[in-house]
Amino acid sequence: LGQEGLESQVKEKEAGIDPRIVGAVELADFPFEVRIGQFGPFIAREENGERITAGLPADLPPADLTTEKAEQLLSQKADAPKPLGKHPESDLDIFLKQGPYGPYVQMGDDEGNGKKPKRVSLLKGMEPDDVDFDLALRLLSLPRKLGAHPETGKSVSASVGRFGPYVVHDGVYASIKAPDNVLEIELPRALELLAQKKAGGGKSKSILKELGEHPDGGAVQVLDGRYGPYVKHGRINATLPKDV
Repeated sequence: LGQEGLESQVKEKEAGIDPRIVGAVELADFPFEVRIGQFGPFIAREENGERITAGLPADLPPADLTTEKAEQLLSQKADAPKPLGKHPESDLDIFLKQGPYGPYVQMGDDEGNGKKPKRVSLLKGMEPDDVDFDLALRLLSLPRKLGAHPETGKSVSASVGRFGPYVVHDGVYASIKAPDNVLEIELPRALELLAQKKAGGGKSKSILKELGEHPDGGAVQVLDGRYGPYVKHGRINATLPKDV
């Protein structure tokens, strides 16, 4: 209470706390700096006048860290691609990387904090040399919300999935083909593609349940077919067992 109360004493002591000391973790006979940061524990070292840091995986507590593992984590970070820039909204670094299925852009790094960074593959015909910061931002803007459908009021979006670029509205998907571009298509053209898909798609199947978005893109749905309910994702159909 008063000027000598607990809150006042805490604030007074708090002002004198050095976060560099509080965040440090002392490990016996360990050659690297270990600290607890805003996003979890990390290690650091000086190399050629540059400070290199690497976050610890979520399943590796500092007490279990070995010199060999620390060397591996820091080497991977030192060899990692340099960021193209920082995302203006998230303030996360944006990278151009090469994966087993081709090049892609990524927002955020692989620090093992349990959160998977957002990744978007380069579009068909794009080369890594074509990708600059602005193009990376446009790719990471996918899926793009184009606006509301004038008949239903529901959202119309454009994105890229396993089978290529598409527009989607209320469970109806229509492919985007050249000369249209998923990064440039606007609502009026998307409505045309959706109308064409609806007119030429034959008798529509009744959607029994929306299961959500597949990791590769596109909705996963349970439909009522001629021979009973089945699960659909893109061009892949799987009949449900009778006891499900």
